[in-house]
Amino acid sequence: MPKTVDYLKSLGAIELLGYNKVGDNTFPNLIPMLMGKTDAELRETCTPNHQSTFDNCPFVWEWFRQAGFATALAEDTASLGTFNYNLYGFKGTPTDYYIHTFMHEAEHQVGTNKMLNCKLCMNEKYFFDILLDYVDDLTTTLKLKMFGFFWETTMSHDFLNYPMVMDQSYVNILSKWHLSGYLNETILFLVSDHGLRWGEFRSTKQGYLEERLPFVFALMPPSFRENYSEAYHNLKLNSHRLTTPFDMHATLMDLVSLDKIKNEIIISRSKEHYAEYRSISLFIPISENRTCKSAQIDDHWCTCHRIIKSSTESSEAREAAQHVVSHMNYLVRDYPQCANLTVAQLLNVTKMVSRNAGDKMEWPELTIVLRAEPSGGLFEATLGNGSGKWVLAGSVSRLNLYGDQSRCVSDNRLKLYCYCISPRPT
Repeated sequence: MPKTVDYLKSLGAIELLGYNKVGDNTFPNLIPMLMGKTDAELRETCTPNHQSTFDNCPFVWEWFRQAGFATALAEDTASLGTFNYNLYGFKGTPTDYYIHTFMHEAEHQVGTNKMLNCKLCMNEKYFFDILLDYVDDLTTTLKLKMFGFFWETTMSHDFLNYPMVMDQSYVNILSKWHLSGYLNETILFLVSDHGLRWGEFRSTKQGYLEERLPFVFALMPPSFRENYSEAYHNLKLNSHRLTTPFDMHATLMDLVSLDKIKNEIIISRSKEHYAEYRSISLFIPISENRTCKSAQIDDHWCTCHRIIKSSTESSEAREAAQHVVSHMNYLVRDYPQCANLTVAQLLNVTKMVSRNAGDKMEWPELTIVLRAEPSGGLFEATLGNGSGKWVLAGSVSRLNLYGDQSRCVSDNRLKLYCYCISPRPT
């Protein structure tokens, strides 16, 4: 989407070049942004079991609502919705404006060009354009003070080059907002959750980095740059620092009341001891020596480490690969309909070396890519060996599509690893 990038930059948008994801797919990267929590912490907060809805969860839009903002949540797909794909969504309406029901009916009644279990078009119109029209109506027709979270999935989820179709549409809506003066009183974040997670491109070094380094552009209106110059200066400074979705949440919380980012308040906050916090607002200076450990980024996702090619024939690599497969088999232990996986081939092994003296690893770590049978699944994992015991540094990624291999389980995480067979005899 080069036209969109060029237009954002022409307006003075700031790109966060060190924005690092903290989880595998959409959900564990958006929950930290929207709630300031990990997906695991939700079970202790508002979703105690897998059938829980999200109605009682502390989304950031609730704070904006209490501050007098209208709120909106919209996605361009219902079937692949962040809170609905193999999840239970909301019983009630989470925001003042919410189009999930419309999108659900549109997909089922007039959706065309089927993509997995999502569809690209409503009759002859792309769903992402339906979403952009809705956003445009909310922002320009309703003259409201509003917090909106709008999420596109259909074009960018599965194909590397499909987003080019959206490029001019994004430029058009940004240009309309700019020429109308709407952007003079609006703070806009254009964000992603992760890069492409599977396929040939993902197997390249560029694909490895892009999966872990999603884009973020922050566009502040001219009045913000002038009235909150300290916060704006720090935002530009942090564009070259290690940042995460947790920091985005802290930033949004600062914007609920702009009193928090007045110049004198920012100067005072910048003197506090917050360097080791998991969530740091982008409006205060983030240390240039921040580590993945202090930012609570698992080493498997960390892009601050240098990687060195290693042998796939070493006993160390083979042991690590066996541990990964044993771990995946352990995850599906309660599902007899899932086949027992074995290592078919060890495809790539790299050693991770810290670039930062302050980010010293407790033990050397390996990142391995293997092919498993009988699924043919390609898996990537990072492991360390401390005291002769292998330990996973994060989750195990799947680098190719599982398709309908995992039709016999509904758990999103287990679908990556399960290869369905006939149930074993009881």
